[in-house]
Amino acid sequence: MLSKYQSSEQSKAEIVKMCSENNKEKTIGVGSEIIIIDMKNEKDYSGRYGTIVHIDDIGQLHGTWGGCALIPNVDVFLVI
Repeated sequence: MLSKYQSSEQSKAEIVKMCSENNKEKTIGVGSEIIIIDMKNEKDYSGRYGTIVHIDDIGQLHGTWGGCALIPNVDVFLVI
């Protein structure tokens, strides 16, 4: 599924908009599965897949994709 976005000629802004619209339609919570499109300052995380296991007090998403938390409205990810 991710290759669809990597190989596309869409600009980053279009991808961010598409992910944002998709994510608004879904409930994001513990157990949600995501694909990281772009994590600010953590380029090695792009393309990782995981499950949200914890949402902290400031709304950062922690999961099985690695040690860094996703920050909604900063990082780009797709809820699947």
